[in-house]
Amino acid sequence: MNEKISFKEPNGKRLSGLFNVSGGTITVTAPDGRTKTAGIEDSMLSPETLAKVLLLQLQQEERQDGVSQ
Repeated sequence: MNEKISFKEPNGKRLSGLFNVSGGTITVTAPDGRTKTAGIEDSMLSPETLAKVLLLQLQQEERQDGVSQ
């Protein structure tokens, strides 16, 4: 089951997405459909915190892709 996640970056911009925990992995989906997956057992973070980190990584990748185009 997907859970919603939403939080503000330090610069004040709101990030939101969905995350799903299944079989020891967490998958985060950004609003534009991009996803990022990580193993929960490899992390000392809670699923919610790990979801925030993955969503931030997706946002950073989007910014880098926009700069490189």
